[in-house]
Amino acid sequence: MPTLGEFIAHARKYGFKRRVLVLDRGPRGSSRIVYLWRDAEHFAELPDVRYRDRLTRDTVATLCRRLGILGEDFGLTT
Repeated sequence: MPTLGEFIAHARKYGFKRRVLVLDRGPRGSSRIVYLWRDAEHFAELPDVRYRDRLTRDTVATLCRRLGILGEDFGLTT
């Protein structure tokens, strides 16, 4: 399975961009949501791991399904 950084790099080939939403209000202060976005129908929050951390098979399958990326690109079969 790819690292988070490898997955993001591959998603860019599909036209996705990494975005960060910072929420300043909350009971615990500010928080960040990091996600991949292409349009209103194709976006998904990324797991809170380092770029060099390897993703699990389930995480890759879920991201591919939500984003419309072919799972076969990562050796996943349906």
